[in-house]
Amino acid sequence: MSQPWDYIAKVICLGDSGTGKSSLTIRLCEGRFSKTDVTIGVELDSRVVEVEDGKKIKLQIWDTAGQEQYRSVTNSYIRNATGALLVYDITRKETLAHVQRWLSDIKNLGEPHVSIVLVGNKCDLVDKRQVSTLEAETWARENDIAFHVETSAKTGESVERAFVEVAREIYQNIRQGVFDKAHGIRPNNTKFVSLGSDGRRTTPRQNDTSCCQ
Repeated sequence: MSQPWDYIAKVICLGDSGTGKSSLTIRLCEGRFSKTDVTIGVELDSRVVEVEDGKKIKLQIWDTAGQEQYRSVTNSYIRNATGALLVYDITRKETLAHVQRWLSDIKNLGEPHVSIVLVGNKCDLVDKRQVSTLEAETWARENDIAFHVETSAKTGESVERAFVEVAREIYQNIRQGVFDKAHGIRPNNTKFVSLGSDGRRTTPRQNDTSCCQ
């Protein structure tokens, strides 16, 4: 039976602890808000999104730990990622500054054409904002990141938009021949790991290196 997607792509979420990476993934994959415990190691989720030409990409989303003691584990998952969300918390100015470090890790360890989106989470907390939209957009432009979006895992605002933008950029790279199966991309007749065929969230697996490594 044909699978309900055309490609599978590896996407990694990076950012400081507490920026809401896990909550963003749960909002996308389950459609609900959840305050999660601190991620230890890496957790895996998935979601099918539609891009251009009616094509569908199954995003295998690797939610990483933001604490320094897990950085070596996180870095091992950057390899072969075709997309990345750099997540900061708009209520904590230092988390935007620290995004520079995560971007450096991607450039040093990842693919040269990885699609990157800068995501400012917790935009519902307007009274606690420390990072302006202009400041984040300026940072993104200075670091050659084409897309910046502010999201709220709590309300769901722009969460899907962030992931869809990553998927669209990945698809453009597929069409241009930049990515192939050596770069974390698989057609729909290749199995990565056992996940639900509906593309929804599956049981997370910590420290799993079986996908796209």
